[in-house]
Amino acid sequence: KNKMALCRLVIVWSFLLVAFPSGYNSASVIRKQHGYITDTQLPILNCSSFEASKIKLITFDCFAALMDTMDSLKINIPQVAPMLSHKQASQLISDMVSAYGSFIGHVFDKDDMDGLQPFPWIMEGLVTEFIMNENLTNVVNETVKMDLQHIWRYLLPWPGTLETLIELSKRYTLAILSNGDNVTLSYNAGIFKPTVNMGVFSSDFPVGAFKPNPRIYLQLINGTGYQQDEVFHVAGSSYDGKGARQAGFYSALLHNQPSSGIQPCFALPNITLLMDIFLD
Repeated sequence: KNKMALCRLVIVWSFLLVAFPSGYNSASVIRKQHGYITDTQLPILNCSSFEASKIKLITFDCFAALMDTMDSLKINIPQVAPMLSHKQASQLISDMVSAYGSFIGHVFDKDDMDGLQPFPWIMEGLVTEFIMNENLTNVVNETVKMDLQHIWRYLLPWPGTLETLIELSKRYTLAILSNGDNVTLSYNAGIFKPTVNMGVFSSDFPVGAFKPNPRIYLQLINGTGYQQDEVFHVAGSSYDGKGARQAGFYSALLHNQPSSGIQPCFALPNITLLMDIFLD
């Protein structure tokens, strides 16, 4: 059974390597120009003024709104690193999520990144430290180490995600707007190809910041041709739903209840309900 599961993962990985070969330029197909993202504050749109007919671009968080990250890691890590005990695999997942979460809202200094983008820098350091702490240096080879560093490239979508994206894509331009680097996010967007094509807006430099810092959201109108009231963001965490609103955009929150303060325009238990909002 484990061999069959591993074969399925290898097949998926092989497809993704074909879809995104080395050197693939994952820059958004939407963004028309690159430039420094300022921290200029937009006026906050009133949710009562939201009209689905005016929206042209719908963006989605990757790791919480589109993908079931926790269950994906629980499936994938034991498959790529079978030498880890169940306890070690669980600890690595916990460490990954904690390390990622510790940088929420952080603005990164490019000079501190060792030539890496923020998200790969976090994962490389975390995996290296984990292997050393668990005395696995002679057990985990470089190939497995790299696979673990890149494990967030191979996440599985929440139920109903593909069907929802297919329907929305008939009327709207869709993109990922997420913490994470262009390559990782493009691999995840590739899961939905060729049926759904999604652009990517990431936390890579020159943005160099994680949500809910406004820089990452302001990409949506920086040289894209879109106006503020033509963009709608779908979040999977309360800080993201709030962050998009504080940056000036309409937003919806999936899977979670809003926190205190400024609220997203919609709070939905699952992604399929977006069709009720945008396709009625």
